[in-house]
Amino acid sequence: MQSLFITLPFVVCTLCFITFALYWRKANPAQHILTFFFFIASTLYWGHAVYFSHTMSIFPVSDSIYAFATTAVYPIFYLYLRRLTHPGTMSWRWWLILLPALTIGVWAALLYTIAPTNPAIHHGRYLAMKIIGIAQIIAVCTLGLHHLRSFDRQVANYYADTDQRNVRKLRLLLLFFVLTSIGSAILTHLGRESFNQSLFIIPAIVFSTLLFSIAHVGYNQNFDADRLQAEFENADRNAFQEAEAESPEALIAVSASNKQTLPDTSPTPENDGNENSDELLLHLKRLMEHEQLFLRPNLLLSDITRRLCTNRTRLSALINRHFGMAFSDYINQLRIRHAITLLNDENNTLSIREIGEHCGFGTEASFHRNFKKITGQTPAGLRKRTKSRE
Repeated sequence: MQSLFITLPFVVCTLCFITFALYWRKANPAQHILTFFFFIASTLYWGHAVYFSHTMSIFPVSDSIYAFATTAVYPIFYLYLRRLTHPGTMSWRWWLILLPALTIGVWAALLYTIAPTNPAIHHGRYLAMKIIGIAQIIAVCTLGLHHLRSFDRQVANYYADTDQRNVRKLRLLLLFFVLTSIGSAILTHLGRESFNQSLFIIPAIVFSTLLFSIAHVGYNQNFDADRLQAEFENADRNAFQEAEAESPEALIAVSASNKQTLPDTSPTPENDGNENSDELLLHLKRLMEHEQLFLRPNLLLSDITRRLCTNRTRLSALINRHFGMAFSDYINQLRIRHAITLLNDENNTLSIREIGEHCGFGTEASFHRNFKKITGQTPAGLRKRTKSRE
């Protein structure tokens, strides 16, 4: 039974690696890096299994591989997060962040070659591994969170319905990795020699569960920066074709938008509180109040920019600055305000699900979540209180 738990993380990582490898042709570039991550993680936990099973005949080889793997998994996971949140091809130079891991691995192999029976000479290497590991955990968590938040802002400033883009899964993925990293840091600090086979059962189960969770979220994370960029370009092409048939002003606005990639939400001198911005804001409010464009399902920022003859950067920055929120939050507030009106109407016979659909929400869960977030209560609770006052 103990041998089962000793090899459990290795088995989980190996199965995850095989699953991603079989999915290789359909996977996105970020998932390709995640495949490599699970391959390296499987070698790491193979080294653990060799150590705790006391297979000393191959220990110099397994420990050298373990030395490389334990300092390589964090940089590889960071590369996964970066590739997931940045469009385009990743330069080979990014892979140079694996040089410390390669150095540690070669260092370990040389020490075992020089003095295979003298463990004392490895103390300096173990200390270096601990320091590098802690620094990597801090860097991955800090930079990874920055990339995820930036990607989250880009999605929120372009889509009214962010749930369909699975942005929350990215944050969940980082949470799983942070938990795994903290546990690994504690074990690295204590040293593997501090754990006997019985004590290893608990971290083995925890790590296996967290690694499986990372694989599950990563496998289902199909929306990435490449798809976001592709949707921008597709929307711009459609807008350009429509603008050609409308007016020169619309064509100029769309051409300006086509020069952009991911939307920038920072204010620019062009739109920083001048009369043109005030006029654009007035047209935006009229468009929402009179035509109720916010009720359209799957509404995009580009749908509004075409109507207002402006570009994404300018309109996104205007909404951020004037309303103090992202485009998705602005649209959802208008939707919830309209939903409250319907719920308070005693003559309205629509169900809560139908009200959510009418207000533009893609799913009932999205309607409930946004309603609770904005009003602090559920749609059913508001309707019940409205009826009780009658």
